[in-house]
Amino acid sequence: MFKRITYEEWAMVFVVISFILVTTAFVLSSIRVFLIPKTTRDHLASLPLDLNDSASSNDNPIPQSNQP
Repeated sequence: MFKRITYEEWAMVFVVISFILVTTAFVLSSIRVFLIPKTTRDHLASLPLDLNDSASSNDNPIPQSNQP
């Protein structure tokens, strides 16, 4: 299937560089995630994901200005 796509020799440089950059970003972010301390991991896991789930009694968490 990929044999239908023909690249010039100089265009393959961009494909290889892009692949290396994405792979490097994925590996570095994975390493960073695995090195997070357990206390920080537990704290991040207990954070609410939705503003409606918060324990605040304010219905509108975004302050509104009264200026016209």
